[in-house]
Amino acid sequence: MYLEVNDGSYGGRPDKDGVDCVGALIHNTRNRPTEDVELSHPLRVERYEMRDGPGHGSGEYRGGHGVVRETTMLAPVVQTVEGDGGNHTPWGAFGGEDGAGASLWHLRSDDEDGSDTSWYSRRNKRPDELAVPDDVEVEQLYTGYDSHEYAPGDRHICISPMSGGYGDPHDRPAERVYNDWRDDMITRETARQDYGVVITDDGDLDEEATEELRAEDE
Repeated sequence: MYLEVNDGSYGGRPDKDGVDCVGALIHNTRNRPTEDVELSHPLRVERYEMRDGPGHGSGEYRGGHGVVRETTMLAPVVQTVEGDGGNHTPWGAFGGEDGAGASLWHLRSDDEDGSDTSWYSRRNKRPDELAVPDDVEVEQLYTGYDSHEYAPGDRHICISPMSGGYGDPHDRPAERVYNDWRDDMITRETARQDYGVVITDDGDLDEEATEELRAEDE
């Protein structure tokens, strides 16, 4: 038996950003190391990373980021999930942007040992957006279900929610937006479109252009 808590995140707060990759239901739980999972169970963790992409929860205080965990089953597996967030989007507050909901996926494959990594999923892409082989079936699951069966070689992908932001994104200091971009939390396009912050092609913060762009949007 293997139990995993795939963490979500907290929304932006009146004076702080939301917390990334944290359990919003079960607190004080530890992260299960990938190496331990693979040593003790017939599972292979293909990727385990902070979620990004659309639905950042932009705001004066941004929403927290969720996680993405992709696992290949190396033996027959029966899985039960207790989750939420698949049918609604975490909302922003006081001008903050909404976040993004959760999704769970079952990718069926005839590759029983899971050795074919040619269709390995890519960051920022939902499984139904991937160019998977014709013999791979992609099924989106509910965020809560009981006794769902996986065959050897099948993959499970969990994408946990991105939380909403708090306050007008244009009130976030440009330097903090720039640091978010440097930390790979947001893209250059998000910095410009959501926050009105201009980052040059050389990777510098253009303070003058930022002031002009934010003035245009007022």
